[in-house]
Amino acid sequence: MKNFVEGQYDIRLDSLLRGKASGIHHLESGMKNKVIMRKQRLVDRLKEEFLKKK
Repeated sequence: MKNFVEGQYDIRLDSLLRGKASGIHHLESGMKNKVIMRKQRLVDRLKEEFLKKK
């Protein structure tokens, strides 16, 4: 599940950036770090919710 969520996050982010004629490699390192941290928080939150429902 974690790999699926991370993959979907990356795909959607890339799609959003392409719509603005950009890409993840064009972001400054501070922005990349924010994206990585936000992605990790989302994955952790979803994992926690999934484990609660089991």
